[in-house]
Amino acid sequence: MMSDDNPPALDPHEEEAEAGPGRPDRWTRRRRVVVGLVAVALVAGAAAVLVARHGSCPPAGAALKIEGRVVSADEVERRSEVVEALYGLVPPEGPKLDSYRRELAKSMATAELIKVEAVQRKIVVADRAVRDALDRYIADSFPDTGRAGFVKAMGNKGVSEAEVLAEFAQIQTTFRLLEEVTKDVAVSDADVTTAFTERRDQMVLPEHRRLRHLVVATEAEAQAALKRLRGGAAFPAVAMAVSLDLQTKAQGGELGSLTADQLDDAFRRAAFAAAPGQLFGPVQTRFGWHVGLVEEVTPSRPLTLDEARGALHDQLLSERKLAAQRAFVAKALRNAHVCYAPRFRPADPKSPPPTDLGPPGAPGPSQGGVPPAGSPASTGP
Repeated sequence: MMSDDNPPALDPHEEEAEAGPGRPDRWTRRRRVVVGLVAVALVAGAAAVLVARHGSCPPAGAALKIEGRVVSADEVERRSEVVEALYGLVPPEGPKLDSYRRELAKSMATAELIKVEAVQRKIVVADRAVRDALDRYIADSFPDTGRAGFVKAMGNKGVSEAEVLAEFAQIQTTFRLLEEVTKDVAVSDADVTTAFTERRDQMVLPEHRRLRHLVVATEAEAQAALKRLRGGAAFPAVAMAVSLDLQTKAQGGELGSLTADQLDDAFRRAAFAAAPGQLFGPVQTRFGWHVGLVEEVTPSRPLTLDEARGALHDQLLSERKLAAQRAFVAKALRNAHVCYAPRFRPADPKSPPPTDLGPPGAPGPSQGGVPPAGSPASTGP
């Protein structure tokens, strides 16, 4: 018996005679295999010729190429540094860094498409508008130190003012373009009524707490302040004497009436666990060591349609505009001529990038992404 690994020699004439209709003979099958291999070789050869003639896409050393614009790997790295300096978005470590790099590359590709579309639509942002946006960012993000603090912070990250201005120009251009894209988006009264019914379980006025706080540098200082308060000292007087939060110190540490989601996590847990009239702390946040006082609690309750109408209208409008914006970006990416180097290629190159990696989707100039120094209440998006 012959092994299948060593088949007997074939007589082609004999094999053809045995083959019937619908039964391709072994020679025919072999010819098909050979033809297939030749076709693969020809395609591969053609591809090699195309690469030789036109160069690889993107060129060697580049991260991506978008509509003829080559973006280098160094530019992606620099983009990461600018995002960290402006928005406090620190690149992750470990395995997540790879996906972060890929999504950052896609956000840069999207920004290039935004520029192209803005030029086609004749959208121009005046230098004065960009400067005004930068001034608002500095006022919001560096309320105590102003421009000097801004310059120092950017200098520590190696980011120039020219780079910041270019970033803000891109943000302004993006906002202008997306406003134009969504100018026809609307929400009717009927839409609001329907949404109120569908989201009734969400239509709740959350619990509010009127709070005071003081913040100091060390736990020992916080304990000392707490001892004074428990000894009968008035909270405003102690806060005005020792607190490092310059935004609330003059008001005796008054934070106002806040909901839980407006507070730093650690501070929130302590503040919303305390009873009305009760002190809480010391609790540590990134701003220092806090001692707080719950002055008043307003319980949560369901909202009526009239109470919810305005905010719900704005929420629906925002949701629909965001959906329209992302659809616009997705279509632009689908139609774009873009290619990525393997280590920069996103998992889904045609979907819009995350909303926290810079334009489009970067925090606006009035949303610096940096909470006010010393305050447990966040002003970020």
